[in-house]
Amino acid sequence: MFDQINKYKASFGRLFEAKTLKVMLEIALLTILLSFLGPIKNMIYTEVVNKLSLGITVKLGIIMFASYIVVQVIEECVSYFQIYLNTVLQLKLGQSVSHEINNKLAKVKLNSLEMYEIHDLVSRANQTIKSSIVSSLNLIIALYTPLATIVLQLASLVWVAWYVPILIAVFNVPYIFILVKSNHRRYELERKITKEKRVEKYFVELLSDRYAAKDIRTYDLVNFFFSKMIDVKEKITLEYKRLCQKNTFQRTIATVTQSMAMAMALLLTGYLVIKKKTPIGAFVLVYNTGRNLQSAVSSFVGTISTWDQFGINFADWNRLMNLEEEPEGDEDCIDKIHEIEMKNVEFRYPQRSESAVKNINLRILTGEKIAIVGENGSGKTTLLYLLLGIYRPISGEASVNGKTMELNLDNYRKKTACLIQNFVHFQMTLRENLAPNDFSELSEDPLIDFANNFPDRLNTFLGALDSNGVELSGGQWKRIALYRTLHKKDVDLIVLDEPTANLDPKISENIINRLLKPNYNKTVIVITHDFELAKKFDRIIGMKEGKIICDSPPQAFAWELFEKHNSDKRSLPQIG
Repeated sequence: MFDQINKYKASFGRLFEAKTLKVMLEIALLTILLSFLGPIKNMIYTEVVNKLSLGITVKLGIIMFASYIVVQVIEECVSYFQIYLNTVLQLKLGQSVSHEINNKLAKVKLNSLEMYEIHDLVSRANQTIKSSIVSSLNLIIALYTPLATIVLQLASLVWVAWYVPILIAVFNVPYIFILVKSNHRRYELERKITKEKRVEKYFVELLSDRYAAKDIRTYDLVNFFFSKMIDVKEKITLEYKRLCQKNTFQRTIATVTQSMAMAMALLLTGYLVIKKKTPIGAFVLVYNTGRNLQSAVSSFVGTISTWDQFGINFADWNRLMNLEEEPEGDEDCIDKIHEIEMKNVEFRYPQRSESAVKNINLRILTGEKIAIVGENGSGKTTLLYLLLGIYRPISGEASVNGKTMELNLDNYRKKTACLIQNFVHFQMTLRENLAPNDFSELSEDPLIDFANNFPDRLNTFLGALDSNGVELSGGQWKRIALYRTLHKKDVDLIVLDEPTANLDPKISENIINRLLKPNYNKTVIVITHDFELAKKFDRIIGMKEGKIICDSPPQAFAWELFEKHNSDKRSLPQIG
């Protein structure tokens, strides 16, 4: 046990802060005190019964009664204080574990998060692993509470007869073994159905999501999604039913053996009382001790099971903590992005046989204005993520200012701003949406002039998390995301995926004119399906099937594209 604790402590050392250890020590001291108070109270109660059967003086009765009440009050006070400390410990450990998990996930290579098994691992991290770690570390001390109670309670039965505690202990062994196996099987089931529970959660959230409700109602999909959710629920229920059937049978046997031990101990004590080999209070002692033992044994088994589950969860925790992280990079900051280059870059999504992009050779210089065009699925967005350093090439090299991009990602990202298609609608104030990291200064911009119509202006809460929250149109959310992108400080590279989608023509024209101003010295890369828009840029990159098929100024680009696809020269081929 101590070896196991030391091994865990090596992995969770940062969770054991000084304050946490202090609380655990306090719980340990209270645990020792509680372990002694139970048997003392039983012995006092036994003596009361013995004296009553023989006749006692009023003075002795008052003393014994007062002693019993004092011990009872102390036990209750200590118990409540221990509950309070346990709550404090749970909170501290829960915060520490959440911090460790979130801190790790913030550093994990984003390529890894595309893998389904990593989705399951992260899901378990935020549910099973987290709760198991908190429970286990909280019960390092609590493990000895029921154990001490069991030992002291059994020791008190020696007063009746030396073989009574042995009898009860032997008959409780099968009970402990069966409960441990039962709890172990339950964890294995939880691990097995992680994916199904994640799917179920998705359908539950989908059916209650106010954004999805419009499509679901329009296409009359309520019953369709509900039936899919029920199918998943039935699979989960069937697994739980099988587990319940097996555990019920075995737990029944375990309970019967434990009850037999209690019954035999009471019968034996009754026989000794009748034969006047022990006072009548012994019967009360055995009865009270037996009940306390049942509770202590159940608690002990629960604690052992938690450790057992944690031992299995430990592998998940190690796997999560050992996921490959993005490199911290060089200490030298990037003062300015002068050049971005890709040489023979290839990227393939996990569990896909085909590469999303391949043989990418690209050089982008400061201040260039570039449009990327291509059919849906041609690799445009993947290329965008590679340019931003979100994804790491599986082969080839992406560099910034002649240095491998991966070696300086943190500094590089500080110099970039991006608008992706599936940007997040942050449920918080407009001010916080516009500049989450630094909203001390906000610039006047026509993009957010609609805020003048809000009673609280920039302090208006957006979304449904607040009862006074304001819901926005898709175009207004897009304007907020654009403001956030265009006003990020100290940026050299701006990347936008379909920047004019969902915007009215006046706003779209304003955005494009701003990006293409001669004195706008930032590098701008946009993904667009609008060729008329693409023609306004200095350079057009055409993609098909994950490859760059054209890379030239607008005046040269059209003819190359026509020739490669044998299209009608009067119009461009369908781009998507």
